[in-house]
Amino acid sequence: MAFNFKDHPALAKKEVRLAIAHAIDRRFIVEKGYRGVGKTIDSVIPQGIPWAYNPNVPKYPFDVQKANALLNEAGYPRSGLGMRFPLRLTYEAGNDNSERPVEIIREQLKTVGIDVKLERVERSVMMNKVFQKYDFDLWFGALTTGDIRRWA
Repeated sequence: MAFNFKDHPALAKKEVRLAIAHAIDRRFIVEKGYRGVGKTIDSVIPQGIPWAYNPNVPKYPFDVQKANALLNEAGYPRSGLGMRFPLRLTYEAGNDNSERPVEIIREQLKTVGIDVKLERVERSVMMNKVFQKYDFDLWFGALTTGDIRRWA
């Protein structure tokens, strides 16, 4: 998931981005969103690329209490309706690897008071919005380094 912290005041705060990381249960997403196929990793570089993999990257374990504390610290208390602020989560329509996980992310962020509106767009529209216009708050999509052994 990518953050547009250039154009969204809440996402510009490091505490908010850390809170989001702690509010998302990645194991649950693998189990339910991907039907148990896959595994969680802590880096965009997988262990299969040992020359680039760093096992010492920061870890953000699932911790709703910590997420709530970080959001409060960032200056975003819950409103009377229990929400703190809204975010748009943009993703590619029809991509099975996005459809279920974004629903889960929306529900998980709701538990810490972030009101996520899902923005399901066709691929070419998504590419333009996200990578050219930066017209998004959060983006969920697949990026991969692939398996380096294929290319060796």
